[in-house]
Amino acid sequence: MEEKVKEMSPKYPNAATAEITLSELDRQAAVSYMGDGSEAQAHQHRGGEAVLGNKLSTLGAIALGYTSLSTWIAYSASAATALASGGANVLVYGMLIVGVCNMAAAVTIAEPASQFANASGQAAWVYRLHGRFLSYITSWTVLLGYVFLSVAAQLITTTILLAMINLTFPGYVIEVWHICVSIIVTAMFSFVVAGFASKLVSRLNVFAFTWSVVGLLVMILTLLIQSRGNYNTVEFALVDIVNVSGWGNNFIPWVLGLSQAALSTTAIDVPTHFSEEMSDPARQVPMAIFGGLGTSIVITLAYAFVLVFTLPHLEDIITTSTGFPFAEILRIKTSRVGAIVLLLIPLVSFLITSADVVMATSRCIYGFSRQKGFPFSKFFGKVDTRFDSPLRAGVLVLVCQSCICLIYLGNTAAFSALISVPTLLLAASYSIVAYVCLMARWRSKARSEVNVGSTDKVSHDGMTSEASEGDSEWNPRFKMPKLLTISANVLTIVFTILLCVFLSLPPTWPVTSANMNYTSVFLVGGGLVVPCVCWIRYRSVYQGPLVH
Repeated sequence: MEEKVKEMSPKYPNAATAEITLSELDRQAAVSYMGDGSEAQAHQHRGGEAVLGNKLSTLGAIALGYTSLSTWIAYSASAATALASGGANVLVYGMLIVGVCNMAAAVTIAEPASQFANASGQAAWVYRLHGRFLSYITSWTVLLGYVFLSVAAQLITTTILLAMINLTFPGYVIEVWHICVSIIVTAMFSFVVAGFASKLVSRLNVFAFTWSVVGLLVMILTLLIQSRGNYNTVEFALVDIVNVSGWGNNFIPWVLGLSQAALSTTAIDVPTHFSEEMSDPARQVPMAIFGGLGTSIVITLAYAFVLVFTLPHLEDIITTSTGFPFAEILRIKTSRVGAIVLLLIPLVSFLITSADVVMATSRCIYGFSRQKGFPFSKFFGKVDTRFDSPLRAGVLVLVCQSCICLIYLGNTAAFSALISVPTLLLAASYSIVAYVCLMARWRSKARSEVNVGSTDKVSHDGMTSEASEGDSEWNPRFKMPKLLTISANVLTIVFTILLCVFLSLPPTWPVTSANMNYTSVFLVGGGLVVPCVCWIRYRSVYQGPLVH
């Protein structure tokens, strides 16, 4: 029998307390649960080290959920692939289908996010509901997904910026090394904002949200007014299939075009990595997830409908020298000067989006380091109290971004695959959560049937203290109808499998070294090889996420 220690709070002599085994205390920092269920849980980190402070309001959290997606801007960046593989109609149908599937993923992650607040997000929920190994795999999957996503965000920002330069100087030719240098410069800007302006994250995202929504309204009105009397037909916009990909059938290119919408709605879990910086994460995180994603889907659908009816000839925009088809659309509809001015809308918004992604990535590293599962954990698991930011983790993100962008110099096809990898890695993490939630719900039902609720000592928030690894009660504060959540869990898993298949296919046929799709290579390496190799090294010291 293991000796047990009961932690009592002198400040709250009548507080409910949890019994914790000595082996549990050896394995992770002390956590005590106090109060009658209405009070916040006390959370104490190892050695009393500083933690991230509360800085996100409810409005700021919702704005963060929207801005971190910036769906209509990312959709504009991937429009060329969709138009070449399927035609204009996939811009509408893709957002409809992917929107439903991502809403299912939102339902999947919102429930556990309301029960287990932690900067590690999915890894914390998997740890509490399943166990250490799968939690460790999830930590790496999410972390690598965000590292690659941060590079993709810098690439989109760079694409917009270089398109503006090309419009300003028509003789300017965009070279590969120009893109690499620009990615590094924008990455440095994102690091400065994410590292030194972290305390302003709420205000920055509210501004970006307002700027983006109002700016999109300006874009839509501009396209409608400039195209009046010359709108595309319904057949062109919603029916005709375009296939210039080289594939011998229309189905695969059409599905490839649809899947581009998934690239524009990646990272719906960003608010969960800021949960420790919210005063009431159990309420604010689900609101941020649904508010951000729901707003993004609605306004992007409106934008897509307008876009397909106002598109100029596809050949003109796909082969544009700007490298950004949307920039060419604006030039054709207005003028060079008009296009440059209008491109300021997505540029400013996406600069903040890039900073949000970098902040989320640094918090993933910070959270993982606190668990002693990341290299040099003691160094990276620190918070800079002056800026209320994991600054050291932010520096590592900047270094990784700079190194990854060098791939573009050697193989543009391999680098382009990085745009798909974060979508698949993060979707895989949502599927892991879906599986774990299904199992947790089944175990909870089994426990209730055999009436063994007294076996584990459970705190008032539904979390176990004695068996925090893989044995927590399924009792989220935010709940949706049982049938809806189970259906959402299953749909999330199925959608992820389909994404992994179709986003790993080459976009054009026949396949050459120049157009080869290396997504599957990065997916296997990032989702399996790296986590398993690191598990061998860190399995004896990995502590698992703390939940506050």
